[in-house]
Amino acid sequence: IEILEPLGDSVELARAYSGLAQLKNLAEYNDQALVWGERALDLATRLGDDRTRAHVLVNLGSIMLDVDPRQTSALLDAHAFADEVGDKHEATRALGNLGYALMSWAQPEPALRYARQALAYAEQNEVYNLASYVAITLAWLQLRAGEWEEAETITRAESDKSISVAQL
Repeated sequence: IEILEPLGDSVELARAYSGLAQLKNLAEYNDQALVWGERALDLATRLGDDRTRAHVLVNLGSIMLDVDPRQTSALLDAHAFADEVGDKHEATRALGNLGYALMSWAQPEPALRYARQALAYAEQNEVYNLASYVAITLAWLQLRAGEWEEAETITRAESDKSISVAQL
């Protein structure tokens, strides 16, 4: 950001703002994440950069849901926007974040529903890195529900995938 800001508005600067918003959100500095996210959204919108807009909309939706478990619509809207502009990774991330956050808020039924939707979307669109993340979220939800065999099946399958990749 220190390097990009003096150069003026750019897609790269908008993406840097959005990346920082994501990192602040992951570190649970949601007030700071919101500031950087709003800057990113403003700049990406002015530049017509839909891919960064998709990224920051997922970030902002995640921030809102981290603060209030009723704030699901922003991530659903982010998913729809990302899908519309062809950013399958961000569309998957929106649904995956929705499932994970609702799991964290101890809302297993909607968490399971959105995590399943995220996994189906990820597999359909070949977003395999996030598919694995979502599958583990599903395993965790099933473990917490006492569905031991289902949780073990998913976990073993993901572990086998990791071993196969490591052997390449």
